[in-house]
Amino acid sequence: MSKLAPVYALYASHTDKNDPGETGHWLRFPPLPPRFQAHEARLATLIESTFGYTHLSNDILFTPVPDLVPRTANFGLGKAQLIDCLFTRHRW
Repeated sequence: MSKLAPVYALYASHTDKNDPGETGHWLRFPPLPPRFQAHEARLATLIESTFGYTHLSNDILFTPVPDLVPRTANFGLGKAQLIDCLFTRHRW
């Protein structure tokens, strides 16, 4: 959930300790893998009914913000996306 606007984004982060390589860790935004979709729907319902926040689609989240460098990450000018401006960099 953003502290700047009444919006939220959901994602899933997974770590497999038995597979320390690249396939053992991932971060995904909706649509999530099938085994996470029930959790995604439940969380969305709770956030919207409790706080009245609106879900941001991936198209909006990953919109480039070319004239801004967020203070929360080490981005060069033109590299930031809206998600970097609305939420912290700690998405793991």
